[in-house]
Amino acid sequence: MEVHAHYEIFPSCLKDSNQHQNYLAHDVEQENIKLYKPIKKRTPIYPRKALIDGIEGVVVLELTINNKGKTEDIIVLESSDDLFNNAAIKAASKFTYEPSININTGLAISTPGVKHAISFRLEGYDDILLFSGRRSGNFNIEINKIQNLDPEQAIERILFKLPSEKDPLKKAVLYYLKSLRASEIEPRNLLVEKEDLQKSYSFLKEEVISIDPNVLKLKTYIIPSLAYLEANDEKAIELLEESISILQGNNFPPSARTYSTYANFGVLAYNSGNWCRAYKSF
Repeated sequence: MEVHAHYEIFPSCLKDSNQHQNYLAHDVEQENIKLYKPIKKRTPIYPRKALIDGIEGVVVLELTINNKGKTEDIIVLESSDDLFNNAAIKAASKFTYEPSININTGLAISTPGVKHAISFRLEGYDDILLFSGRRSGNFNIEINKIQNLDPEQAIERILFKLPSEKDPLKKAVLYYLKSLRASEIEPRNLLVEKEDLQKSYSFLKEEVISIDPNVLKLKTYIIPSLAYLEANDEKAIELLEESISILQGNNFPPSARTYSTYANFGVLAYNSGNWCRAYKSF
């Protein structure tokens, strides 16, 4: 994310906003350092077994960018599946950068502790509620059935399935779908819809592997829906900000869903007069 481009529009944000400090810790804490810039990032090779099995993944790496702009000391901090670790490390080892510069001396310096998330995503999965990998099983078929039934029948089916479902992720999906299908019934019961979304989100928090692509994707569905039903603008902004952090931090590709999240966040932040948060919608 190139936040530097917005300084001319929001000149006081870097000084006054904690949000900027979170994203630009190096700039705030080391004012004499001109940070590295990426030159080339190699696309990772999708592991064959993961591709055959329809598994998506995310690997979070930590690395050092040396004074020649090469990467070294690459380690895995977190991974949704070990299948992807070697491919992520190999890709990162080929990254090249303009190294950081010590402004006082004009010399290139090494930058340790750089964190980088590498995502492995299957084409066609981003804008539809489908799940990848070992946990999907016949569950995608079940999701499709629920989405194609009449709303009342869909909710009846979900209520039948919920008591026997043990997987927190699948329970989260069922509660999300219950809220979604209930929104099609007039008059709407917004309180019940919101309660179902909150239950869905609480089950996601039980997930041990927080960077499982299935978990991350579902969060980008649930959180904006919660924000839409939230009467308190500040709380809605916080929810959308959380969703944007997930989208940015895990390299989600552009889509109608991501655009809607950014647009709604920008409108709410603008209307609240919070310019230093509104910049994220650019």
